[in-house]
Amino acid sequence: MQIEELITYINQTTDDQHSSIHSIKSLQKKLPQATNEELTLIVEQVKLRIKASHKFQHADKMIFTGKSLEQCSSESISNFTASLFYKPKNILEICSGIGGNSIGLSKNCKNLTCIDSSPLFQLIHQHNMSNYQLDNISRLTKPVERNDSKDYDCIFIDPDRRNNGKRLSNPNDLSPHLDLINQITSTADQTMIKMSPMLSKEDTPENYSVNYIAEGMELKQCLWLGKQLKTNTPDFSIIANNKTITSNDLIPSNTDPKHSHTGIFEFNPAISKSWKLDEIANHYNKESLNFKTNHFIGEVEDLYPLANCWKILEELPYHPKKINQLLKNYGASRYEFKCFGLDNNEINKFFQKWGSGKGNATTIFIFKLKDYKKVFIADRYLKDSNA
Repeated sequence: MQIEELITYINQTTDDQHSSIHSIKSLQKKLPQATNEELTLIVEQVKLRIKASHKFQHADKMIFTGKSLEQCSSESISNFTASLFYKPKNILEICSGIGGNSIGLSKNCKNLTCIDSSPLFQLIHQHNMSNYQLDNISRLTKPVERNDSKDYDCIFIDPDRRNNGKRLSNPNDLSPHLDLINQITSTADQTMIKMSPMLSKEDTPENYSVNYIAEGMELKQCLWLGKQLKTNTPDFSIIANNKTITSNDLIPSNTDPKHSHTGIFEFNPAISKSWKLDEIANHYNKESLNFKTNHFIGEVEDLYPLANCWKILEELPYHPKKINQLLKNYGASRYEFKCFGLDNNEINKFFQKWGSGKGNATTIFIFKLKDYKKVFIADRYLKDSNA
């Protein structure tokens, strides 16, 4: 099918989001010339565009596949990562997919060349970028080769990490393979490789530095940065509320001596993945509750997005009958449980008894600390609340 015809049928299917979505079998009768890949693409767009709406401002006009939407960067991350290149002129993007990374890269350079081996993805890429009026992009539909990078000063690679629907966290399972990636990037001044956030810092090759990136409190990806980008790279970057906080520019402490309360802090996973957890916690005078988790205790303050904070209402030893009675007396509309070190059967009993309800939740923390268990009943602390 031509891309225009494909888009026409997608728009017909997605115009009324409350109508029943066509099945591939029924659609095949109307479009006998379409491939199974194209039919699936049409059928999936209603739910994929809704799912993508938090990632892209033009999601309602873009085209996605389930796999590509899972792996592609959001618009805010795309703009941030592109800004890490220093005065780029010609950027080569390898494995450009449906264009998530291309949005920021194109805005940040004179010329962007996108390589992808899929003809369908290149058509989707062209359509998606037209919604952003980006006209400095050229496309090559081919497998990537070692010599493709010789004319570019900056290279960005987003290798496929979801082979046959399974997420891959081993660097040796990438496509293109890590050996080829190293050959491709050997000639460029600045290189950036988007990797799975599941990778540990110790998985990073010696010729790269690593930057873990989160949106809000959700860890999204890690970047390997090579050549000129290796130095002065932050260990973590957190994007929230249209701002970015990195390990290089921490927000000041904002405790209020007039309203002193003790709180539990759950630090951003980007901080723990970058091995900066103890350093950041010490910076804000927070003490570790459990060395196996990213939870700390200290004076209540709003550290979002570095950490979420809960004001402790009550602290008690672990005794299931007393806990149940206490929760009954509290009478909160809903309880959520954060349990660490408990047997699954114990956790399930609490969830079954107290895990339902609506409204704001009172949080029950249960930690196994060395040879005993500690319980904290806490409410989420927000900056404009009364501590």
